[in-house]
Amino acid sequence: MSDVSDRKRRMRFGVSVPNAGDATQLVNLAVTAEEAGWDGFFLWDHLQLDALRRPPMHDPWVLLGAIAARTSRVRLGTMITPSPAVVRGSSRKRSSRSIT
Repeated sequence: MSDVSDRKRRMRFGVSVPNAGDATQLVNLAVTAEEAGWDGFFLWDHLQLDALRRPPMHDPWVLLGAIAARTSRVRLGTMITPSPAVVRGSSRKRSSRSIT
């Protein structure tokens, strides 16, 4: 098999972390994950984790931009926000049902 087909067929591994805490440490964690060979780095996109303690939360999309500036290979994303294609398809289905 070629190297390209091997990459497509192998199992991939990612890191999933909350978007809470020190932003610099989260960016550094993503860089470390990439250097260690992880395939993906994913942030949660909750706006609040604990109503009582309220840890510092970050906009996951802004934080992913900072991570993208420091990484080159690792796949980035969120764990909760749905894909725009999924959202578009779902809203079309709901719209067509509500019209009838």
